[in-house]
Amino acid sequence: MDEFIIIGIDFGTTYSGMAWAYSNEPEDIEVVTTWNSELSHCSDLEKTPTRLYLGKEDDDIKWGYAVPQNVEALEWFKLLLLKEKDMASEIRYSSKIQEARRLQEASKKGVVDVVACFLKQLWKHGLQSIGEAIGEDLLEKCILHVVMTLPAIWPHYAQESMKKAAQEAGILGKRHSGETVLRFISEPEAAALATIKDHSKKSTIQTGDHIVVCDAGGGTVDLISYQVYSKKPFLLKECVKGDGGLCGGIFLDEKFKEFVMARTCDAMRTLDKARFNKFLNDNWEHGIKPQFRGHGQNRSWGVELPNAVVTNGKGKKRASTLEISTPELVDVFRPVVDKVQSLVRYQAMSIVGKYGKEPKFIVLVGGFGRSPYLFEQLKLSAGNETAVLQSRGSRPWVAICRGAVIHGITTLGLSKSLNVKVKTRVARMSYGIEISEYFDPSIHSDADWYIDSHTLRPMAEKQMRWFIRQGQDLSKVSSVRQTFWRKFGSRVGPISEGFCVSASPEPPSRRDRSVSELCKVNWDKKINFDSLPVRTNSLGGVYRSLEFEVEITCDGTSIDFAVFYMKERVAQTKVQVKYS
Repeated sequence: MDEFIIIGIDFGTTYSGMAWAYSNEPEDIEVVTTWNSELSHCSDLEKTPTRLYLGKEDDDIKWGYAVPQNVEALEWFKLLLLKEKDMASEIRYSSKIQEARRLQEASKKGVVDVVACFLKQLWKHGLQSIGEAIGEDLLEKCILHVVMTLPAIWPHYAQESMKKAAQEAGILGKRHSGETVLRFISEPEAAALATIKDHSKKSTIQTGDHIVVCDAGGGTVDLISYQVYSKKPFLLKECVKGDGGLCGGIFLDEKFKEFVMARTCDAMRTLDKARFNKFLNDNWEHGIKPQFRGHGQNRSWGVELPNAVVTNGKGKKRASTLEISTPELVDVFRPVVDKVQSLVRYQAMSIVGKYGKEPKFIVLVGGFGRSPYLFEQLKLSAGNETAVLQSRGSRPWVAICRGAVIHGITTLGLSKSLNVKVKTRVARMSYGIEISEYFDPSIHSDADWYIDSHTLRPMAEKQMRWFIRQGQDLSKVSSVRQTFWRKFGSRVGPISEGFCVSASPEPPSRRDRSVSELCKVNWDKKINFDSLPVRTNSLGGVYRSLEFEVEITCDGTSIDFAVFYMKERVAQTKVQVKYS
C-alpha cells in the first residue's frame, strides 16, 4: 500500500510556512520550524520571512531569517507576480514595491525565477526537517502530495505563474517513490478548513449556521463564508461569493514607519538598514503590534530609540525614549483596520441579504488576524447575533499551511477525524467565450453585423456565451464542455480559442469593458482535411467544417482546460494554455 507525505505550503507576502503529515498518522500535523536566523527570538517560530538575498555568485543566496540585516534583500516579491494594472495604487507606488522591482531587475532574473529561488530554499529546508523527524528512509519511500495556497482574489495568470515557479523550484522533481502530486487551494479556504476543524466539535456550531472566515495576511485580506451543511460528516457549503482586498499587515507596518519618522523629525533616517530593521523587529513586530488593543489601554508606550539616532537637530547622538500615546497608535491602526472592517461588514450583509440572518461566527486567521486591535474593532462592528473568534498562540498564523495539509488528507481519504470538506463553492467570476451568431436585427446591434466569408450568411460578432456565472454554485457546473466549429477552405492548421472572464455581477450578452480575455487554448493535431464534412454556400462555394469540444473544469481556485476531437481527448502535449 502506498505511503504519502502530505505537505502544505503557504507562500506569503511577508512570511511563509510549511506543514506536513504522514499518511499513517494523518491527525499529527507538524509545522516546520528551526530556521537559520540572524535575529533573536526567531529560529523556532512557525514561519520565516519571505526575504531573499541574491549575491553576485549563484550559490550566494540567503533567505528568510538568515538574510543579514545590512544587505538589500528582496521583499514583497510575491506581489510582483501581479501586473501593475491589478495592483492597488498604494501598492503600485509604494517604496517597497519599487525597491523589490529594482532588486529583481538588478538580479537579471524574471519574477517567476525569483519566486522559484525562494521556494527552492523553503522546499529544501522543509524536506530536511521532515527527514529529520521521520527518517530519510521513510521519506524516500513516500509519495509526496503537495498542496500550495493562493490568494483567492488573484487573477488566473498569477496563479499560472505560481505553478511555473513551483516546477522551477524542483517541487515536482523525479523521485523513486513515484510522481509528486501538486494541487492548489485558495488561502481563505485552507484557513477555513484548519479553523473550522478546530471548532467543529463545539456544540454551539449547528447545521445551518453561517461562518465568515477572515484571512488577514501580510499583503491580502481574503474573506470566505460557509454554511454548515452537516456535522456528521462535517460538510461545508460556500454560501455567498467571497471577497478580499490588498489591505494586509504590510500596510500597517508602513503606517507605523511613517509615524516614527514623523515623530523623530526623520532622525530615524540616520540609521543604517540593519539597525532600523532591528528596531522594528524588537519594538513593533514583537512589541506594540501584538499587544495593542485600543482605547481600553489607557497608557503610553515607551520605545527605546537606538543610540545612533539624531534627535536634537545639532548632530548630537544620544539615546532617548519615544513615548507613544494610545490615541496616536489608534491613528496608525485605523486606516488599515477600517478597510478590513468594510470587507467583513459587506460579507455579513451578503449573508443577511441571501439567508435573512446574520452569520453566527466571524473567525480571524492569518498573521494580521492575530492583532488584538483588529479583533476588538470587529467585535464592535459585528451584529448582535455574531460572535468574533480569534484563537490564541500561533494557530491563526499557521492556519493556512495546516489547512492545506487537511485538504490533502481529506482528498486522499486518510482520516475520518479530519473529515472537514467543502461540498460546494461559489464562482467569484463569470467565465465564457466570445462567439458569432446568426444576425437577428431584433437582438443584435448593426455595429456587430458582418458577412461570413464561407457561409455568406449575415452574422453578429462580439456576442458572449457564459458557461459559469458569478455567484453560481460550482458543484453543479464544475466541469463544462463547449462545442466549437471551425470552417476551412483548405488544410487544417493550428487552432486557437479564446476564453474570457467578467467581474460584473450581471455578465453582458455582448462584449464590453467588463469583459477581459482570460487565456487562449491552442491545439495542434494532424487532421485529414478530406475527412471533414463538406458544406456548400448559396453561391456554390465549398468549404469544410471541423467540430471539437473544450472541457473547462473550475474548482473555485484554478481552472483547467482539455480539448476533445471525435469524442477522444487530445494529448495534453498537443494543448497549450496561454494566459493573458
